Amino acid sequence: MRGRKLRCLAEGSTEQLRAAFRIVRTKEQFRHLLCLWLRAALHLRSEQIALALDMAPGTVRRVQARFPREGVEMFKKPAKGGRRRQNLTVAAEREFLERLLKETQPANAILDARFVQEQYERMMGRAVTSSVVYRILRRHGWRRVMMGAISTPRAWAAAKLPDPHQY
Repeated sequence: MRGRKLRCLAEGSTEQLRAAFRIVRTKEQFRHLLCLWLRAALHLRSEQIALALDMAPGTVRRVQARFPREGVEMFKKPAKGGRRRQNLTVAAEREFLERLLKETQPANAILDARFVQEQYERMMGRAVTSSVVYRILRRHGWRRVMMGAISTPRAWAAAKLPDPHQY
């Protein structure tokens, strides 16, 4: 690239990066650290670093822009995770299923999955796909069973699994 000046990292950053090799825990963090190390130690351009690490040049520049702002602390942040798009908490899902089972039939009975989905949609106030309901049932120890020889969408039902700690 013509006209672009290679910016060096701040003084002392090489020692900080050397210490950061003991901090990193994941492959992604290690690759980000290598982006910085290759710039500080070998004075490579972002395109060269991207080629060496099989990354996009924009990602390399973004990592290198974060380091002056955050320092080595960028490697100490916890990883993102969890249920970010959840409709209900796990406890609220459990209460929903227990209430539904209590209102409709005796314990350990078979419920129609479509009925569970309709009740869930009524509670949420919007439509949800059947996979949402099946994930909820699976998360709380329920399973799908075929009720007849013909496998129609209405033939799937949710049945409570026996508790392994019950015996």
